[in-house]
Amino acid sequence: MQAATGQGGWPITVFLTPDAEPFYFGTYFPPATRQGIPSFRQVHQAWDERRDEVTERREDRPASRRAGDLLR
Repeated sequence: MQAATGQGGWPITVFLTPDAEPFYFGTYFPPATRQGIPSFRQVHQAWDERRDEVTERREDRPASRRAGDLLR
């Protein structure tokens, strides 16, 4: 996480595809989205509704942050 965002934290939660590829991570997920921090439900919704976009590989962004823009 620190390599991708410049920040650290504990504990870390990593959301993986069925192929064990990370598609999003974070240290805290509130019950409801607030202050730009997505909830577990919002991450799940992005995976469920926009899976192709979430898992799309882009050279300009780290793999573990692929879903970041989709969750906003």
